[in-house]
Amino acid sequence: MAAIIRLDRIPYPNPISIKHKSETPLESGAFLGVKGFAQNERECYEVEALKDDSQLAILACSVLMHDERLDERDFVLKKDIAGRAYLPQKGEVYTIAKAHFDGDVVVGDELEKKATTYNLTKKTTNEAVAVVRKVLTYEGQPSVMIEII
Repeated sequence: MAAIIRLDRIPYPNPISIKHKSETPLESGAFLGVKGFAQNERECYEVEALKDDSQLAILACSVLMHDERLDERDFVLKKDIAGRAYLPQKGEVYTIAKAHFDGDVVVGDELEKKATTYNLTKKTTNEAVAVVRKVLTYEGQPSVMIEII
C-alpha cells in the first residue's frame, strides 16, 4: 500500500499541477524538485528527484476515486500522469510517512534535501528546509510531523 499524507496546517495553500518522467511511481508525501513547466504545458510543472538547488514541492494528490473499494493508500503518481503538489511555505505543518525521510529522525532535528532522492535527511551541510515537530503513527503508518522553516 502507498503512503498517505496529512495537511495539518496550511493557511494559504499553494498547490501546483505536476508530472514526472521517472518510471518509478511516486507516493504521496514524496519530496520533489521542481524543474519548470512540462513540455507543451502552460500550467503543469515537471518534477524530478531533489537537487541541492531545486525548488522544493511535496506530493499530495487529491484522490478522485471511481472505485469505492479503493482509498488514498491505493494512490501512486505514475509517469506522465498529472497530479498535485504543494510548494511549502514557512510555518506550514505536514504529517508525512516516515518512508520519505532518510534515517531515523527525532523531534527537533532540522532537515535538508537529500540529493538524487525524494527524501529529506538530517541537516549536515545544506540549508534546513524543515524541522521535526513530532514522530507518530498516523492511520497505521509510522509518520513524521514537520514544520517548514
